Amino acid sequence: MRLLFALLLLPALASAQSLIRPWQVLSSVTNDWNEDGWMDRAVLGYAPDDGETVLWIYQGGDTGFALVAEARGMIGIPAGEVPPPDMFVTERGSLQIISESDAGGRNFWSEVITIAYRKGKFVVAGYTSTNYDTINPSLTGTCDVNFLARKGELTDADEQTTAFTLDTPATPVDRWSIAGVPDACYR
Repeated sequence: MRLLFALLLLPALASAQSLIRPWQVLSSVTNDWNEDGWMDRAVLGYAPDDGETVLWIYQGGDTGFALVAEARGMIGIPAGEVPPPDMFVTERGSLQIISESDAGGRNFWSEVITIAYRKGKFVVAGYTSTNYDTINPSLTGTCDVNFLARKGELTDADEQTTAFTLDTPATPVDRWSIAGVPDACYR
């Protein structure tokens, strides 16, 4: 009897864990990514258990929204008085997550992660990071990666650009981590 009761509670517990409270939300956007006529939604927020950032992507349908991707720790939240990360839908319909730190210290940076809907999945299609060192401007640079084209460019402080290619395809959003940034971006 106890086993039956526990099995009956599992769906309720699972749905309770995916409940997002308003205080957890940093940003949300709506778009019809799969072009089925129903609006889909992406929500960027904090996980209730550990405060890590989470991107939840839901697809809309006649019965409401269904969670189709959950990506934990995609971005870090900078410390200090900085704007919170934000999301936008580009003109071409891709989702972008933008985070930045320009609130003091010597290192200012921004990061843009572009997510596209391809072949029924949300994948990290692009990554752009810009770094500016106020004390040593020679450490300034930009790295721009197109995972769909498997190409990237690193531009240094002297505006010299080095192109590079990637061996790996675009990563599904729920498997992305900062470790997915190519080593070429850290030269």
